[in-house]
Amino acid sequence: MKRILIVFMGLLLLVGCSQNQSYATCTFCGEQVTEDSKYCSECGRGISEPQEQSVDYTILDSGICNSNVSWEIRSDGTLYIFGNGTIPNYESREVDGEIAPWRASVVCSEITDVLISDGITGVGEEAFRGLSLTSIIFGHNVIAYDYCLNGTYYVKTAYIPSSMKDIRSFLTDSDFGYPMTIYYEGTEEEWNSRIRDYMGEYNDYTVYYNSDF
Repeated sequence: MKRILIVFMGLLLLVGCSQNQSYATCTFCGEQVTEDSKYCSECGRGISEPQEQSVDYTILDSGICNSNVSWEIRSDGTLYIFGNGTIPNYESREVDGEIAPWRASVVCSEITDVLISDGITGVGEEAFRGLSLTSIIFGHNVIAYDYCLNGTYYVKTAYIPSSMKDIRSFLTDSDFGYPMTIYYEGTEEEWNSRIRDYMGEYNDYTVYYNSDF
């Protein structure tokens, strides 16, 4: 009898805990998530990202990179890439292999800015070749960077997370002789430690540290 009572009390405790669990709904895809979740398990978008109730753009084109990463070109000029994991490596020319899917879009010329969600951890080669970009905002968890801006023009503003390890590759890749403003999530000491061996080589950049974006 005592054992049955203990089991029953345990079940009541579990039920009580589950009832105290708070849930929220991702307004991007409608998936139910716990309020302490950082990312939606369905669409991969950051729960802390602004959840627009109304938007002032339409989606001109959309598709997938792989089973985990999706993209959309918006009428405001933004290429939004979201999901979980890594944007694949692509080729510079279609005859050599697969180019990035948004480059094959009939509205590719509308792209002026790139926004990468927090669920993305890596960005592959040749992802943005041929685009004339006003800005690029990397997600807060991008670690790997593989010359995605190779062949990209007029990048005026970049938002770089402290998670990005190879900042020098970014600077080399985007060095087209145009002044660039960089908002860096980390400290000046972190920035300098990652480009220490190459300080003085890059002069066309203004960096703002401890940036919240």
